[in-house]
Amino acid sequence: MRNSVDRNPISAEGRDKLSQEIEHLRRNVRPGLVQAVSQTARAHGMGDISAAKTPLMALDHRLATLEQRLANCIVVDMETMGNTSSVRLGNRVVCRVDRREERTFIIACPDDANPAEHRISLNSPIALALSGAIVGDAVTVRTPRGAMVLEVIAISRATA
Repeated sequence: MRNSVDRNPISAEGRDKLSQEIEHLRRNVRPGLVQAVSQTARAHGMGDISAAKTPLMALDHRLATLEQRLANCIVVDMETMGNTSSVRLGNRVVCRVDRREERTFIIACPDDANPAEHRISLNSPIALALSGAIVGDAVTVRTPRGAMVLEVIAISRATA
């Protein structure tokens, strides 16, 4: 039996999006690929279908991965998350980067991460470095561009 430590946190919205993607791939995409393989087999014989099967096999692998993520998730209520005493899941964090510009990050569940909206996965290097920090703390984050120092300026609850 799995315990909650082995589970991946996800918001209800993230779970719904994941379920919808699985449903879309199963109902709309997979049947077309199966039909393409079948048509290739009829037209060229069974020996020539390996190339036609490649996209189907890739889709089946993607579906298995998504279904595993869904099976291993635990829905967290983002409305009750976001205690603002220290940085954690559900927080909006304003940081001064390398003592220059300010940036805002929202610590999100992995399936809800969207860098364009400043929503970073709680498993990202920045979120891991900020986790547990309080206002006034400075943390160093190693990134592909090199190290950067983030000073926590403000912590608040992220709203949807």
